[in-house]
Amino acid sequence: GIILHVARDDRRLDALETALGFFAPNQRIISFPAWDTVPYDRVGPHADITAKRITALAKLVMGGRKEPTIVLTTVNAIVQKLAPRAFIRQSLRPMAAGQRIDLNRLIQRLGAAGFTRTGQVMEAGEFAVRGGILDLFPPGRLSPVRLDFFGDTLESIKSFDADTQRTSKVVQKLVLMPISEVAYGADGEKLFRARYVAQFGGNTGEDPLYQAVSAGQRYPGVEHWLPLFHDKLETLFDYVAGSDISFDQGADEQMRRRFEQITEHYQARIDGLEQSKFGAAPYKPVPPGQMFLDGDDWKDALGVMHVRRFSGFELPEAANVRSYRGRAARTFASERTTDGGDLFGSVVAHVQALIEQKKRVMIAAWTPGARERIGTLLADHGLKATAKVDTYADALGLPGHIPALCILGLEHGFETPDMAVIGEQDILGDRLV
Repeated sequence: GIILHVARDDRRLDALETALGFFAPNQRIISFPAWDTVPYDRVGPHADITAKRITALAKLVMGGRKEPTIVLTTVNAIVQKLAPRAFIRQSLRPMAAGQRIDLNRLIQRLGAAGFTRTGQVMEAGEFAVRGGILDLFPPGRLSPVRLDFFGDTLESIKSFDADTQRTSKVVQKLVLMPISEVAYGADGEKLFRARYVAQFGGNTGEDPLYQAVSAGQRYPGVEHWLPLFHDKLETLFDYVAGSDISFDQGADEQMRRRFEQITEHYQARIDGLEQSKFGAAPYKPVPPGQMFLDGDDWKDALGVMHVRRFSGFELPEAANVRSYRGRAARTFASERTTDGGDLFGSVVAHVQALIEQKKRVMIAAWTPGARERIGTLLADHGLKATAKVDTYADALGLPGHIPALCILGLEHGFETPDMAVIGEQDILGDRLV
């Protein structure tokens, strides 16, 4: 089964991904971030974010794996419509040495998937062909790959260094994915042209977006016209049909703000069409309902799911409320601010008191360096027996009276009836990011 969890924002998504990596390292996690742009922006999402999103969608459409999966996303990501599953499915091409592949058809396919042909591959989204060798830099990979063909047989796939162009290790298998949620290639461009004219009228002579797409060129921010490139967009709910869904505390408020922001930005673009700005191309926005879920779609989608909401407050016990009896950990703000306050002495005394209450104690630092420093300072103040751990399972393996020192980016610690996690910021105060 799949649990879809909707975080308030990107920071919270990252924190959850990190925390799950520590507390449940064997759990399958698929992270689906939102675009790092505002609605109706003039720039497109960053290539790294697009790659992460498409990789996540590819994992969801490939399915096949039966293990329980947590899909982490954000409010902004879930209210925005997506390229349909069929587009992602058709664009995926698994490749391995020994396969028979028609190189010319592969070159056409790369064009339709949004790759750009260059003389030499330097960055993600580029490919180059020399004889029977195809160099390719798939987004989401750290380095490009070289495909060596003998006739119609793919003989080998090796990664190579973009700077030196020298190959290194063999890549066992590669899944080609589209580099954008936009459908490039002849079919997508044809659909776009027909829809753009139907929606905004035939006055396209001075329209740089229309001209660029017609010429098969990349136009900055073209992603904001995504609905015009596909027969019908879908939502993340379609990709995780039948899953349970949970929401962060504060997600509803963030949702309301996002819907307001979408409406405001759309209206600003509509108003801006009247008075063409000096030098700026006209911006003809697609109606919000084509690009985003509105209130009714949202209610319909949630109507068929089992919904849970996180809350940081203790609620009256009821059939549909489950309390984990967690609470915020003690912070040492008063010891930090008092002159002559013995900060680390207080921390050690608190740790010893927790151990006497039979609680397992973990101290979470942000970095390996910070863990070393905190461990040393605690030892200097009498807490000699501590152990470094990498995962929660390692911590559980320690004798109960030995506090675990771990690396975990928690904003603040917490306590449950049988465990206490003290965060670096609880001891030292907020770090300057």
